[in-house]
Amino acid sequence: MKLIYVFTLCLLAGITFGSDDVINKATTKSPVTTPTTASTPVPSSSTPSTTEAPTTTTQAPPTSSSSTPTPTTTTPPPTSSTSPTTPTTTVPPSSSTTPAPQTKWVVFDPKSNVTCIVAEMEVTFNLHSGKTPYSIKINPANANAVGGHCGPSNQVLNVVWDTAEMTSSMTLNFTKSKNDYFISGFNLSLVHNTTAGLVASNFSAVNLTLYKTNVNTSYYCESVDLPELKNSNNETVDTSMKRFSVEAFKSDNKTTFSTIHYCSGEIPDIVPLVVGIALAALVLVVVIAYLIGRRRSQARGYLSM
Repeated sequence: MKLIYVFTLCLLAGITFGSDDVINKATTKSPVTTPTTASTPVPSSSTPSTTEAPTTTTQAPPTSSSSTPTPTTTTPPPTSSTSPTTPTTTVPPSSSTTPAPQTKWVVFDPKSNVTCIVAEMEVTFNLHSGKTPYSIKINPANANAVGGHCGPSNQVLNVVWDTAEMTSSMTLNFTKSKNDYFISGFNLSLVHNTTAGLVASNFSAVNLTLYKTNVNTSYYCESVDLPELKNSNNETVDTSMKRFSVEAFKSDNKTTFSTIHYCSGEIPDIVPLVVGIALAALVLVVVIAYLIGRRRSQARGYLSM
């Protein structure tokens, strides 16, 4: 019985082993072989290959991804656009120069369009006031003719000037008598600027007959002195004029002087020069006449002999 049991086990084991072997053979495929074509090798004429040197590749160290970016500075290119240039023109030097100081006082009548008075002089006022006498000098360069009057028989020249100490004026009155004219009045007004206010001093002289000359003739004198003037405060002033030249009652529009009438004792230098030349010529003529007469008389004497 045991033998039958053992036999049965062996038979079952063999059957199991055989079935596994059959299964393995069925699943394992036989290798597929590709037929190779035998080719005749061709001898190569090239140089046998040499052993290549191994190439060593050194990898660059990895760069840190947290590198600080370099600041990019962008320089703007120079702009070629320029602002429009205004054409520069050279301004010629101005022909206007500082006006020359005036040398004459002129009174002009706008109604008749006539210059009636022309005057040129240097005036010095010597004032005797208290213990401090002083002098004032005026001329057409530092004093101006203001106002004035052009009448048929009376004309006025009014001159004013200002200083830090005072405001002053001088007035000359001219009177016409037939064909002559003369200075008939003179006035000097001084207004002092003092700490107490304005103090006026007036000096005047009237009913004068000074420097009489013909109409259409100017009067000239190298030096003249007006009479001494006195005011209500017993202050006195002496007035002297140098190179005194004046003409009133003019009938044209010119500012030049007409024919000059020189004051008494005022003889121009050309007069003695002309007289001297005339005398010298006369003496020369007399001498020549004498020599000619003497020669003729000598010639007659020789003939009589």
